[in-house]
This record gives sequence, C-alpha cells and structure tokens, in this order.
Amino acid sequence: MEKIDKKYIELINKEIDHMTTPDEKVELQKHLQTNEAARNYFNGMLLTNDYLDKLPDQEPTENLKKQIINSIDFNRYSPKERKHSAWAFLFAPKFRLAYTFAVGIIVGIIVYAVLINNSNTVNINDIYGTIGINSDGANTISELPLNLSDISGNIEIKGIDKNFWFNLDLNSKQDFDVVISYPAAVNFEKIRLGIAKNVEISKEQNFIKTTNSSGSQKYSLLFTQNSSEPVTIKIQILHSGNMLFEHNLIIKQ
Repeated sequence: MEKIDKKYIELINKEIDHMTTPDEKVELQKHLQTNEAARNYFNGMLLTNDYLDKLPDQEPTENLKKQIINSIDFNRYSPKERKHSAWAFLFAPKFRLAYTFAVGIIVGIIVYAVLINNSNTVNINDIYGTIGINSDGANTISELPLNLSDISGNIEIKGIDKNFWFNLDLNSKQDFDVVISYPAAVNFEKIRLGIAKNVEISKEQNFIKTTNSSGSQKYSLLFTQNSSEPVTIKIQILHSGNMLFEHNLIIKQ
C-alpha cells in the first residue's frame, strides 16, 4: 500500500484551508494524479470538511459550559505574582489558548453527538473514491455514452439518499463546455477533480458550467436534492456556442 509523504499531508491540509501558493497547488495536483493513497486522503478530507461546514450550530447546555470552564487549569497560564479581578482574570489575553482548547472540546462533543444520532448520515467510504465519487452503496441512475466526431467517452449519473453526481470521463480533440441546468429544488455542491486539465467552473442560480480544454477530462459534479419529488436535469455539451449533445434526465431519489 502506498504511503503518503509528510510533506504532501501538510500540502493537503494547506489546500483544505485555501493556504497553498500557486506553485504548491500545481505540485500537489501532480502528486495526487500519481499517488492513490494521497488522492484518497485528499478526497476524504474534502468531503469531511464539506460535511462539517453544513452541520447546524448547536448551543451547548449551561451544565456543559460549566463543566468545561471548571476543567480548565487557569493557573497554568497565569503569572503568579500578579492579581486580577475575577472578570479580568477570565478574559485576559493570556488565556486564549485555554479558551481555544475549551471551544475545541465543545465542537468535538457536538460533532460526535450529531454523527452518532443522525441515522441519515452518509458514510464517506460509501460515496467517495479515488476519482471523484465511488459507486459503493450508490444506485446508477443513468449512463450516457458519447461517440461524437470530436468527443467520446461516458457520463455516469449515480445517487444515494439525497445526493447525486455526474461522473464525467470524456476525451476531446477540441475545447468544450459542459452545462448542467437544474431547478430550485437542487443545489450544486462541489466539483471533484480526478484526471482533469485546465478545467474552469462557473455557477449561476440554476446552472453550472465547466469549460474544458482538449484531451482527457475526468471529474465529478456533486449535487444535493432538497425535495423528494422527481426533478428534471438538463445536460448539454457545447463547442464555441454550438450544441454537440443535449439530454434531459429525470432524477428520482
């Protein structure tokens, strides 16, 4: 099994936090294309980060607040020779580390409670793979094979719970655009790059557009559905504004 170099773990964490430089971003993308373990780790971190961002804010109970505050050893961070009022003592700048630690405990408890009690939570391993989204635990909604004069490949649509995604595996002799239009009951979430070169993405209220360079392009577009009713999704492939392919798809989750 491939190992992940510590350097690239740090780069992945920086990329998750949007702190990589352009050179580091290029270096990381090249490494992810050749190292499966690093790619799996990166993809898992992305989806975990997305999931945590969507967790609703939850106010801890007063009892929990008191337990956390009482567990902090404030003497560890305070100078012994100086005395302060209780209020100044608690909110002195020197206690930032202690408060950060306490907040971390609160967040950890809340996240753990949500993960344990939410039976509808999707297992990351069920929907995430080496390139974009994996098929484990998901249903194949449709497959759209393409054999056009300048573009060939396959578009696979899969879904699980209220999530569905387009796995695009296309090879083109020319630049092309992919436009996916969707109703208000659908939200575009993320793009997951597999083997993709020079892919640009733009988003409007009811459609997502990717601009692709020629060559092999493999990536996934992830959506969520806010309604149990069937929704109609339109996918189009264009070159210089000319329609090359168009298909309407009904998603029933």
